[in-house]
Amino acid sequence: MKIPKDKIVCVTWLDAAGMQKEDKDKIKDMSPSDLLVTTNTYGILWKSDDNAIILLQENSDEQVDYTVIFKANILSIRELK
Repeated sequence: MKIPKDKIVCVTWLDAAGMQKEDKDKIKDMSPSDLLVTTNTYGILWKSDDNAIILLQENSDEQVDYTVIFKANILSIRELK
């Protein structure tokens, strides 16, 4: 997979589904893999290594948030123009 460093990208990846405490009984017999959901995250692809990438996102307060995504969970990376 080609990683377009310092470019604005959309990363489609598998993330953990959020669950409420009361959902514990519903999921007790499910496989952990069944609790993954497809997620799109947008940002600047800042860094990567053999295992993960880091996306940066600027928020309205001129602060920077970052998201770390394991490469094993990435379904695709699409450069945005």
